[in-house]
Amino acid sequence: MSHRHLPKRLGFVCALAFLLASLAGCYLPTDEPCTADELTWVADVSPVGAVVDTLTPTLSWSYPDPSCHPDHYLLTLYDQDVIRWPNDYLEHPPVPIHRAQTTETDYRIPAEVGLLSGTTYFWEVMTATDSGESGGRVISWFTVGPRCHADTRLLPPLLEYPPNGQAAYFPGSVDLEWDNQNACLPAGGFRIEISTQEDFSSLVWYADARFQEITWISSHPPLFEDCQQYFWRVQANPEGGGAGVYSETWSFILMYTGFFCPLDLFPTLIPHEPIRLPPSATVEEAASCRAGPGLDYPIIDYLEPGQVMPVEGQNQDRSWWYVLSPNAQVRCWVSARLLDVSGDIERVPLVEASPPPGPTETGTEPSFNCAQYNTDPTSCNNAANFCVWDSSIQPNGACVNR
Repeated sequence: MSHRHLPKRLGFVCALAFLLASLAGCYLPTDEPCTADELTWVADVSPVGAVVDTLTPTLSWSYPDPSCHPDHYLLTLYDQDVIRWPNDYLEHPPVPIHRAQTTETDYRIPAEVGLLSGTTYFWEVMTATDSGESGGRVISWFTVGPRCHADTRLLPPLLEYPPNGQAAYFPGSVDLEWDNQNACLPAGGFRIEISTQEDFSSLVWYADARFQEITWISSHPPLFEDCQQYFWRVQANPEGGGAGVYSETWSFILMYTGFFCPLDLFPTLIPHEPIRLPPSATVEEAASCRAGPGLDYPIIDYLEPGQVMPVEGQNQDRSWWYVLSPNAQVRCWVSARLLDVSGDIERVPLVEASPPPGPTETGTEPSFNCAQYNTDPTSCNNAANFCVWDSSIQPNGACVNR
């Protein structure tokens, strides 16, 4: 090596050392754990108010201070709002549905948590040290899709909060919450309406295309007045808008100053004629949807636990319900013991079914497709009470009609 280049090389090394020292002063990411005093909030959380089309979404965030890192992150998942005014939690504290601890800056929700389509979830992530100290928490939320098909017959939302006919203390924002009864997210979103009149002839506020089961609105003037009675309802809209289905109407008296409102306001809170919700059925166990009210009728469709559908009829002793299947959009019968039916069932009409089919020309009973369960005795025996496992059939047993 020529010695005449040595000063230049030494100068380059010194400059490089100075640059590295400068970068170190800018806090390049390190492997140093944070002390309790150094912990801060996470940043760049995702998703935030988005629709996710998976039952196992990935939650992600970043830690904004590159000079250290938390020992781990504490993650909590809720199926209810956790952004309400804190005083409300004294009476109704939120209950987590899942907790996790991770050293990574992302976390995939396991399938066994059992997220439901069409439902809004809240999640929070908190920084922590191994000795138990924790930093601030950051809260976000997401709604699980998919969006409903255009031909889906939507069920009306169920209002949840604030409680009907009660005063609501909203010092910062009006918090309205409802439950989506559909096993998908209405493709046209939810429309929220607030009025000072029970017939909604005078709207104070409304919003369209909200794809979540909650909304927040500033509770202060000029929109709202303290100690004023308000009526509200939510509409589930199909794809492309149009005539959706409304929830029943609830009301509340807004309190945002903290002072008590006159007592003579409270008797007027409850609507004069409560709206009757149309009957609907939720599948509690795997069920067969049949051509008639009995096990002698052929199977038209198979229903999974958690599916929700309209109820359009019943048999004489209400042991079978006539429903609109959400899968094939066909009408069929399901045993009452496999469904949870709600709504105004007293007005469900009686439906007369034709007699069950007799033996076929070969003299055998019609097939109920029990063979699909031939590899699983448990599923066979639980198949809506129309199949049974016969272990005497060689070589491994088989699922046959009862």
